[in-house]
Amino acid sequence: MRGQTIALPETDTTVTAVLPPVPQPETCASGHDWIEQLASPWWPVIGFMGALIGDWPYQCVAMYTDRASDEYGIAVWDEGAVTVYGYAVEEQRQNALKAYMTEG
Repeated sequence: MRGQTIALPETDTTVTAVLPPVPQPETCASGHDWIEQLASPWWPVIGFMGALIGDWPYQCVAMYTDRASDEYGIAVWDEGAVTVYGYAVEEQRQNALKAYMTEG
């Protein structure tokens, strides 16, 4: 899974632009550091629907939920690079999480 291109649902650039910040890679030596620096309202996702998410500590995933504003997101640490994806529909965010499932 590491380094592979993952097909995700189309992101909403407007939502992505307003999501709260996540730790940037230059402040983290590893995925563990990145997860430790995450702050609310972002939460690490270790498992989802009975499957592991990502490839710890090389690839770590966090999620954001604001149902009042219809803003949902995932942030991915992938071997030192961080990418944030925003969605206006919770189901799209859930489908994006499924793309990072690994067999445990």
